[in-house]
Amino acid sequence: MKNQLSVLVLFFFTLTLSAQSPTYQKAMGQAMTAFAEAQTAADFTATANTFTRIAAAGDGEYLPDYYAALSLINQSFRVKDSAERDQLADKAMEHIDAAERISPKNVELEVLRGYALTAKMVVDPSTRGQKYSPMIAQHYGKAMQMDPQNPRAAAMMARNELGVAQFFGSEPTKACALAGRSLELFENETPDGFEPRWGKDVAMEVAAACN
Repeated sequence: MKNQLSVLVLFFFTLTLSAQSPTYQKAMGQAMTAFAEAQTAADFTATANTFTRIAAAGDGEYLPDYYAALSLINQSFRVKDSAERDQLADKAMEHIDAAERISPKNVELEVLRGYALTAKMVVDPSTRGQKYSPMIAQHYGKAMQMDPQNPRAAAMMARNELGVAQFFGSEPTKACALAGRSLELFENETPDGFEPRWGKDVAMEVAAACN
């Protein structure tokens, strides 16, 4: 039994080293730099492909699939063809599913799933809004329950609430409060390594619309 326990400890220690190996760190560092500088659809295609290759290396980290999905979502907002936009959002969902198999019940993935559904909804808001809007709000709401301190959950819910308020011509009181809360949370956020840190611009956009 003692030998088996030693083997298990060694096994998990090896996994940890693998996930934090110099090769992984270098690849992710270069990919994250490219992601930060990406602006066009072609840029995000390239970063999605890079993160996909890192994920395929099997380091046991959810972040490569996470950023592959985020790249594809960002790409979908930059192409005009509706069918292609749908395909990109669907492919992003596949990466989110893969990431959740590695890191289940992850608040960042819950936020990202809502974002991917948003990408699908905006392809044709007039016909898809009724279906997707409640699903998007559900994912953002769940993320806020999972971690009330997550600034991206509050920021994305704020944007969603602003869209609903604009659609119905109502006051964006809830959206404005969420945007303010999100900005406060961003001030206190201290992400480690390659953990997500995007979304402050979303909160700022909603706050500007409120002003």
